[in-house]
Amino acid sequence: MALERRAEAARRGSPKAARRPAALVAALAAFALCLPMAAGATGAGATAADGPAIEQIHVDGPNEIRAYIRADGPISPDSFTAAMGDGRLASDVVAMDVEALADPGACMYIFLVDVSKSVSQEQMDTARRAIGEFYEGSVRQGLDRFALIPFGDIVYYGAEYGRRGFLAGGEDPDEAMAAIGRLDRSDSQTAFYSAVSRAVELASGGGGLPERKAIIVLSDGDEDPRYKENDNWPYEDIEAKLKIGSEAGGVPVYSIGLSPRFDIGADWDNFQRMSKASGGRFWEVPLGADIGEAFDALKASVLGVSVLRLTAPDLGADAAGYSLSIKRDGADVLPAPLPIEPSEEDGADPEVGSVEQLEGREGIRVRFSERLDPSLAGDMANYLVNDAGGASVAVKGVQYAVEDGAGCSELIFEDRPYSGAYTLSLLGLADYAGRSVSDVPVPFEYEGEAVAMKYLRDYWWAVLIVAIAAIALIALRVSYSVLRKRKGLVKIEGKVGFGDAVEFRHEFETPETKRLCLIVTDTRGDAQKVELDVNKSAFVGRSKTNNLSFDDDSMSRQHFVIEADGDAFFVTDLQTTNGTFLNGVRLSGKRRLEHNDVITAGREKFVFKAT
Repeated sequence: MALERRAEAARRGSPKAARRPAALVAALAAFALCLPMAAGATGAGATAADGPAIEQIHVDGPNEIRAYIRADGPISPDSFTAAMGDGRLASDVVAMDVEALADPGACMYIFLVDVSKSVSQEQMDTARRAIGEFYEGSVRQGLDRFALIPFGDIVYYGAEYGRRGFLAGGEDPDEAMAAIGRLDRSDSQTAFYSAVSRAVELASGGGGLPERKAIIVLSDGDEDPRYKENDNWPYEDIEAKLKIGSEAGGVPVYSIGLSPRFDIGADWDNFQRMSKASGGRFWEVPLGADIGEAFDALKASVLGVSVLRLTAPDLGADAAGYSLSIKRDGADVLPAPLPIEPSEEDGADPEVGSVEQLEGREGIRVRFSERLDPSLAGDMANYLVNDAGGASVAVKGVQYAVEDGAGCSELIFEDRPYSGAYTLSLLGLADYAGRSVSDVPVPFEYEGEAVAMKYLRDYWWAVLIVAIAAIALIALRVSYSVLRKRKGLVKIEGKVGFGDAVEFRHEFETPETKRLCLIVTDTRGDAQKVELDVNKSAFVGRSKTNNLSFDDDSMSRQHFVIEADGDAFFVTDLQTTNGTFLNGVRLSGKRRLEHNDVITAGREKFVFKAT
């Protein structure tokens, strides 16, 4: 991995003597204007080389310095030299160990995308595709972080962007790609300064973000007058926060500037100045032109960065007034020496302050009582995580940073751990003075998946067999209950059906009875002739006490009655919910039956036959 290669390069190039107790802490405040501005080429898709330039510089301790170098071609560490002197930079200069250029490791990419009507639909489509490809190819597979901040009339940041998809961190790749896919033109004006301020605020924050950051902007730079003060936006404040020497260590801004449709005055100049003064670059694309070539050049420039690691030996506490000089092929990379000041050490061994579970990612954040040697703290081989049973938890990467003057390591797990108790063992970590962090395991709790999920994944086949068997038993039980309730299966006229589909109740014939003949069509569609001897009346319904009963839940317990009166028969609905129909007309009273009249009740039909 990138971090493994970086740590290995640091160990190869840094002698043990370089980690002896030191007494220097770099003060970057006076260095804010020291680096040359990396002026980007202007023009659609311009890719002209600026030569190697330092875009960011970080100091982790009195003798560990990292300079992020952008170059438009291969560069060799042999071409760099560095020296530490007492201000004269003459004969009594103390040489520094210049370590090999290595993979720059993780980066925080912050995309600012203008969603106003200044951007054409074709340009927005290209931007959406290019950012998606950038994320898939450069962010998704590693420890990089990602933030997408669309801006138009307002800056859509956090929950404000809602369904249109702000994402900080890029922990969920599917969510990240969905957010990118929702980018589209919507607003008419541009809150440009507010958007840049939001990006700088995010880049300057802690929370274990990677040391290296890059802001990438797509806009015409036109600031809505409503957001200006005195017809100008204070770009000087932004530049001060972006330049090397700031708390963030320098944040370059890489910009694709869309040529405005009309003269926007100082806004356009400030846009270019901010990008170049931050150590980034600026590409100008004509209005409505294709931005694909410019995006390709931007991507190559952003990704074409290496890190130069410098290790200063112990100069002692009398090094007040000393300064750092870096040269490439004999020419100064820094136009002026970087001042340094002596530091004070507490003499105590470094300790683990806390172990916290990361939010949104599978891993932990380990806070230490002081700064650690980054060549050791950045090596994931020096961290061992075990569960309560002693099994090892795989760590796929570690990101070391300095927060509030103390070291902080983020360990990213390969898989999601289960909930429970864990221990963290630290092997070989030390501060700049060589004092080691205790190797006594540190206990911590982790909230993850339930332990039962492990057995479910390991023995899913057994669970599946048990589930199938249970379903089969339930099905057999239900089938038995249904057959018992429906009086089993019977075969009538060659067809199999439930025994209770039709139940006939006959009355004994008496001198007063009349012969009633009906052709009954039941729920199965089977028709049969039914003759009843009716003594005044015959009831039909769901109840077994009726003369004719049916297992039909759409019928009432007593649904209708047929009455004999002399030689005639009459049918009456018994105030049912679903009603009784005679020849398709709902009954509202007693009706005389004529030959071939059709009575409908529930799902059954009764054809009356006169005898």
